Amino acid sequence: MKTLGYVLSDFPVLSETFVGTEIRAMEALGYQVKPFAFNIHQDGGQPIDKPLIDKAVALSSVNNLSALTVWLRNPLRSVKALSFILRQNGLPKKSLIRSAGQLARIALAHGCDHLHAHFALHTAATAIAASKLSGCHVSFVGHGYDVYARPADLALSLNLQTFLCAFVKICATDF
Repeated sequence: MKTLGYVLSDFPVLSETFVGTEIRAMEALGYQVKPFAFNIHQDGGQPIDKPLIDKAVALSSVNNLSALTVWLRNPLRSVKALSFILRQNGLPKKSLIRSAGQLARIALAHGCDHLHAHFALHTAATAIAASKLSGCHVSFVGHGYDVYARPADLALSLNLQTFLCAFVKICATDF
């Protein structure tokens, strides 16, 4: 059974009920899904999200030293991850190095085969860098805001993912 790590900025968010719906659908297909979030809101979302909140892991649960040790595990993977991070223009590199190490540590601890990020902003960049560190496959989904209003190194991210999701045809065409 494949284990998917869902990489989220905030979880759950009431205006993003589709994220919980998508996770439950993947579980119904037989996947093990682990939500990994920059921020977990214990009182957020809908009542149906409670079991997902209970198993969500905050990136901040990994201290800086533990995140750094992931970078020291495999020099070739670290060079690939750092190469990606150094090409980022829209995100702070220091925090991306830390969050990628945190996410890679969590993904390895949970036996993830694949990291999937919502949306095409810092979560996608973190997932891509962490996938390079951990050896996981990676994908992300883009929406209107992160694709059209505030893209953050979108072209670079698009070239480095295993697969890509878009919700509407025009967005898929623009990718």
